[in-house]
Amino acid sequence: MHVDAGSAGARKAEQALADIDGVRSVSGMGTNDLPFAGTVTAFVVTDDDLSDTELRTVTDEVGRWAVQHSGASVTYSARIEADGFGFYVARHRSENTPVLAVVDDLRAGGHWLGGTISSGDGPGAGNGSIQLDVERPSDLVRGWDAVQEVGAASGWKDVSLSADAWNTPETTALSRRNPDYSISNADSRTNDVNGDPSAEVAAYRAVTAKHTVTSASVQPGRLHVHLDDAADIADTAALIKQAAPETAALVDGGIITTDDSADDGERPDPGAYVEANRLARTIDRPGVSAIVLRPAWVTVTADGTDNALSAAATLAAASPAKPIQTLEVGSSKAALEDRGEDGLLLSGSPSRFSDAVDVGRELTGFLPTRVSLFDATASVSVSVAKVEDASALAAALKPVLPDGTRLAVDIAGQPVETSADLTLHDGALSVDALRSESQRNDTRTRLGNAVRDAWNG
Repeated sequence: MHVDAGSAGARKAEQALADIDGVRSVSGMGTNDLPFAGTVTAFVVTDDDLSDTELRTVTDEVGRWAVQHSGASVTYSARIEADGFGFYVARHRSENTPVLAVVDDLRAGGHWLGGTISSGDGPGAGNGSIQLDVERPSDLVRGWDAVQEVGAASGWKDVSLSADAWNTPETTALSRRNPDYSISNADSRTNDVNGDPSAEVAAYRAVTAKHTVTSASVQPGRLHVHLDDAADIADTAALIKQAAPETAALVDGGIITTDDSADDGERPDPGAYVEANRLARTIDRPGVSAIVLRPAWVTVTADGTDNALSAAATLAAASPAKPIQTLEVGSSKAALEDRGEDGLLLSGSPSRFSDAVDVGRELTGFLPTRVSLFDATASVSVSVAKVEDASALAAALKPVLPDGTRLAVDIAGQPVETSADLTLHDGALSVDALRSESQRNDTRTRLGNAVRDAWNG
């Protein structure tokens, strides 16, 4: 018995499985679930170009070891990767047979990066699944044809199939996530088979024959392509309509990207993005590096503070309409992700975004600055170099800060515990009460009082 049973078991698996002929490397991952108990997964990479028989032997030996050494204190499982194709080893030899048949067919059928194969009878349970990673985006349709053929020969029912590609792929199957290109017959979130994407694949072929595509998602009834050049959007939409008239098609390009994910599982209809696309077209210009669209949200990454203010002013002047609820503009990717670095981040509802721009324009000397004005809430956070800058800050804010705004002020380079929170109410600033006296310190007190007194005169 070992107090760190999972960790100890991982080391044990690494040492034992590495001695099997045909195994190149083993990495164990152990979890210490309880004192003297744990679980271990052994990730086994085989030598390249093993014969089908040799791979079967390695699989059998790895599976036998995992079963024989699993007990009350430690439970072992194993995943094998052979020539880039990964699969979990089932507890019974017979359960590995259909998986290995698929792996063997794919290894023999072309030059692929690899993939992931699973059967409903073993770990990774669910419907049988074959996911093929192709080497180049230009091979995507060829990969789809191959995975369909292998899936038909697998004998599995309702097998989910996908061919995936990356602009810059990772080296191992485990590390390859979120493909830039994908053709699938299953829902990417649930892995449930939901139809035949033949019409969508035909439309994708037509588009790639004429235009440069930099990412794509091809599924039954839905096609989303991103083009290198936004000028090709209209022609691409027409090509898709001609090849697959019943398909829900999303087409974007250049610096404009459509986010069609959904928390509730129901992806938005392409028509939901009409207003967001209209707004995006008004700011698709030099000085703006990225625009991400959701039906109710437009997010913009600009190159520097001046470009951020200009893009934000343009959005406000474009009179955003329903269903848009949030506009967001950052002066850099770091500012947009609110990493606390120098930069400007403006966000707000359409009705208050013009006010957010006005506030941001007055605070370019107090970066990083975050301005958030919505119908029910308003907050501004700024940085000053020293407490004595409170007067300059108050002078900058007084003409533009909306009543009811919560103002957070910190000193650049100082711990967050020294920042001060204030609230503007009926034209007067007051320092917010601390939750406990333990949060009080001299710097925070001096800063809050200085900003309040400068504002209130």
